[in-house]
Amino acid sequence: DAPILDAQAGAETFGSALIAALAGVNSVSGPGMLDFLLVFSLPKLVFDDEMCGHALRFVREIEPKDDLPVGALGAHLLADQHLIMAEHTAAHWPAELYLPSPVVVRDNREQWLKAGAKDTYRRACDEVDRRLARYRPRRTDPAVGAELRRIKASSRVAQTELPFIPAADEPTAEALAAVA
Repeated sequence: DAPILDAQAGAETFGSALIAALAGVNSVSGPGMLDFLLVFSLPKLVFDDEMCGHALRFVREIEPKDDLPVGALGAHLLADQHLIMAEHTAAHWPAELYLPSPVVVRDNREQWLKAGAKDTYRRACDEVDRRLARYRPRRTDPAVGAELRRIKASSRVAQTELPFIPAADEPTAEALAAVA
């Protein structure tokens, strides 16, 4: 519903993506859309892709690692008084931690200000520019192109008027009773 890529758009996107992911849906329409689906935005599409990544990470199945039972691991971590540098953490974090794209700020405020204080929209625009600059069209086999054009041309039908569509029958008493 949001007319621009802002906090409202982000909340709407992530909320919708998370609900869909929790329900097991893996295809959602509307990425890149703003203003009640009236506007398509490439920055919003890039942002939506990021939010889908977060939602998919959130609903990923939790799997025990080589750490059950956890008593010995817990005692070791407490004795060393660190978790981040623990061998167990270092072994598993690359696969467990979701690292977002540059669209999401991972710096503190001071670093963010030094980097130009770009808002979500500007970061998404930068990511669109980066992706478009890297795009290289794939060569299509000329025979494939010719065949696609042949199929398209063969399906053309000359039509000067709309086809006749008969009026729908009145519902039967049984059908009305079933709906009631």
